[in-house]
Amino acid sequence: MAEKTAHQQPSPSPSPSPVRSGMRHNEDIRCIVSTFLFFLVFVITWHNFSSPLAGGWVSLTLWLSLFQLSFMGAVTTHNAIHLPVFWSRNWNNFYQICLSLQYGGAVTVFIPGHNLSHHKYPQQARDVMRTTKVRYSWNLLNGLLFFWHVVLSGNKDDKLYFEAQARLNRPIVRQRRREEIAVWGTTAVLILIDWRRWIWFALLPQFYAKYCILSLNFLQHDGCDMSSKYNFARNFTGITLNYLCFNNGYHTVHHLYPGLHWSVLPEKHQELIGPHIAQSLESSNILVYMWKSFIYPGLRLDYTGRRLVITKEENEMPDEPWFYDGSETFSNTKEYLSQDPTADAHITRLTHLTTDSAKADHIKSTYFDVPSSRLGFAIVEDISVENAYDEVLKSAPFEAVIHTASPFQLWGDDIKKIFMDPAILGTTGLLEAIKAYAPMVNRVVITSSVATAAAGPVDSTYVHSAKDWVEISEEKAYSNPWDGYVASKVYAEKAAWDFVKRENPQFTIPAILPAYVLGPIIHDVGSLSTIMTSELLIRDFLSGNYKDEIAPSPIGRFTDVRDAAMAHVRAIEFGEAGGQRFLVGSGTYSNRQVATILWKNFPALRSKLPGPEINSGGFPVEGVPDFDVEPSKKILGMVYATLENTIVSMTGSMVGLYKE
Repeated sequence: MAEKTAHQQPSPSPSPSPVRSGMRHNEDIRCIVSTFLFFLVFVITWHNFSSPLAGGWVSLTLWLSLFQLSFMGAVTTHNAIHLPVFWSRNWNNFYQICLSLQYGGAVTVFIPGHNLSHHKYPQQARDVMRTTKVRYSWNLLNGLLFFWHVVLSGNKDDKLYFEAQARLNRPIVRQRRREEIAVWGTTAVLILIDWRRWIWFALLPQFYAKYCILSLNFLQHDGCDMSSKYNFARNFTGITLNYLCFNNGYHTVHHLYPGLHWSVLPEKHQELIGPHIAQSLESSNILVYMWKSFIYPGLRLDYTGRRLVITKEENEMPDEPWFYDGSETFSNTKEYLSQDPTADAHITRLTHLTTDSAKADHIKSTYFDVPSSRLGFAIVEDISVENAYDEVLKSAPFEAVIHTASPFQLWGDDIKKIFMDPAILGTTGLLEAIKAYAPMVNRVVITSSVATAAAGPVDSTYVHSAKDWVEISEEKAYSNPWDGYVASKVYAEKAAWDFVKRENPQFTIPAILPAYVLGPIIHDVGSLSTIMTSELLIRDFLSGNYKDEIAPSPIGRFTDVRDAAMAHVRAIEFGEAGGQRFLVGSGTYSNRQVATILWKNFPALRSKLPGPEINSGGFPVEGVPDFDVEPSKKILGMVYATLENTIVSMTGSMVGLYKE
């Protein structure tokens, strides 16, 4: 449930000190001071000296300090696009303009290439900053030229991203325009006054900042193990380096928890990463590491000390556009809760309802970097009982509700208790409570299923749309778990539409209809034996159950869990989504295709995986239904993950559960 509340101070656990004077974290005063010092040193140097050597050691020292201060602006930019400095959006926008002048370019451009490409798809084809782009035999060239490979390949997708955001009239476009006006206007004035001083005191320091912030990515990721939960990034733990770059050396914990403030990264690294990471991925001196990597012996090694071998797939990997038409913003609610200043669905607070307090505790521990003022919990032990939601909905001024609570499993004898009551009574009870106790709610998003549109015999000539409904009798509904599940989704969604027609509430309802949901897991799983129904597919591969024979594919269509989450958020965000049903799905899949993806991307697991010679596991013999997902693309702006990205991400999140 999303609600709008007054901003509160973050909980003390992720924040070293309370927020005062409009800043979220008082430690950011160092960042603001570095920005002020850049402008001060620039004005002094420009006013008094015509070149770096014009005033002897004084002018040279000031000139060199501009390089460091400009780089600190680049680092501050990196930190600020993950966690804004101020509570106020206007102050954040103003500070980003200041950072743009310090950095020498519109810092909003960081967001698509860094947040939406590198953080979402590290070292994959969609990562514009993957280190395997450079493959020179002399490793020094890899380090020196990495910057140019990244810049030249990333500009195209950045352009497409901002063009799409402009069509959607997003705030990020206006912010970028403000930054560019400030940067290019100032640059033009400085060139007209004295183009030589502009080169010495602006262009060169700012180019250094851009070059270093991008090249640092090569040092932090090259030769690491992207299939590992902890060994996918290199950390530089030196005190001096981290003081000068605001703890940017602690890279692993930053990737795992991008919403953490930079001031707590050393502490969280020691607590969460240090006990698990390979010692070779912790270096106390970045200069020593660079000397060994680029000068002597100058070899390109992986983190185990072996010569880095770039596979044929990596060598031939083309840039795969991570962005197409405007939907690629933030992959899940977690990133909204990280308080990114450009998130258009400005969810001020999220309250998570669960039937189990242990689940709430796990989410709290997983997202400890999200303050309690942004993420709350409420326990509803049984959603099917009368008045189950009343007290929760009385407690806060909710503006939107996402209703996902309905069980999906393929076993159980008590169809009514397992499927019917939670789905139907849980839905109608929630709608009644919202109408009675939450007058500010204007949107209720309901999770339905593609099974409500097509669950019978497959007609390969027919394309199912959101207008289609499965007709299922009560007798059939109670005959087996699968039909019980399908019937529960059909009856529950129809009950919701009937409620709207009958009661004419203050809110509108969009329904999201995902297919078989696959993708990375974040919930608490103790072992492969305790995972949920949707995760059985990968469990059976990791456990070796399909080593000699791959089971037939039971469904044939999938939806990435991150796309499903995004569709729900977009259904809140876009007004035209109200009153509509959206089929949401990435495409078809077979167990044989999954096996091929796992064999390619997880060579360490091949002892348990079926080899290419195993031909079983094709598409369902009865065929795969076709769905019209165009409305979700046009109205919600969805762009769906590929099967390979979904399976690789999902397996990466589960591989730690596998015990040899």
